[in-house]
Amino acid sequence: MCHVHLHRIIQSKGIEKGDAKTVAAIVRTGIQGDITALNDAIETLEEMGYISAASSLERFSTDLFNYRALP
Repeated sequence: MCHVHLHRIIQSKGIEKGDAKTVAAIVRTGIQGDITALNDAIETLEEMGYISAASSLERFSTDLFNYRALP
């Protein structure tokens, strides 16, 4: 899954307008790093109350790493 589509899916999960840029930065940091950074991003989203967004990020993590390996 490409980064653009992942961001669109995450932003469609009930992210408040005031938190959109913060959530985008958290997701960007998570997907640009390794699995530890991604897990940190997932935990941060859960702490912010965006359980659905965190779940989606976790669900698509395998697709994301596959895409990064073979774009």
